[in-house]
Amino acid sequence: MTPNDLTAEAAICILACASLIQQRLHRLIDFQNLQITVLKRLVSDGTHRPTDDERRVLAHLAHQLDRRLLAMAETMVTPDTLHRWYRRLIAQAYTSHRRGRPRIHADLEALIVRLATENPNWGYATIADRAGELGWTISKRCVGYVLRRHGIPPEAERGNHDWSRFIEAHWPGLMAIDCATWEVPDPQ
Repeated sequence: MTPNDLTAEAAICILACASLIQQRLHRLIDFQNLQITVLKRLVSDGTHRPTDDERRVLAHLAHQLDRRLLAMAETMVTPDTLHRWYRRLIAQAYTSHRRGRPRIHADLEALIVRLATENPNWGYATIADRAGELGWTISKRCVGYVLRRHGIPPEAERGNHDWSRFIEAHWPGLMAIDCATWEVPDPQ
């Protein structure tokens, strides 16, 4: 190995170290700038605590810093607090607070119940279609869930499927057909 090779290797090592130090300093500067912004907002608003979003960003930037560098820097809270915020941030990212789909709108639920009680012969699909005509988007399966939640039985158990009910519902049309006459031309 020649002295020139050793010097080139040392120069590469020095450049790599300088680049690493520069990256850490840029992260520290970003962290300090955000702290200043948060502190200015706290002073102008007269509040005492940063918002959840500010905590998240501060915790994320603090996590990128070396713990010793963070301990030497001036921070608005202790480094342990910043790391606790970061642990909560990670825990919230992997914990689901609500499972399943969100509930449907209360107005839509009331409409489904009203349609089902006023029209006992309508099934889940018909109720879903009628709600769609009124501007709501819902599946027949969701209609079933809502009706079960309100203790309303399925259409087969709700409606009276007897002949007298059918006749009563269609009586005007049947009378009109019964009294109607048609003239049929003679095929001669």
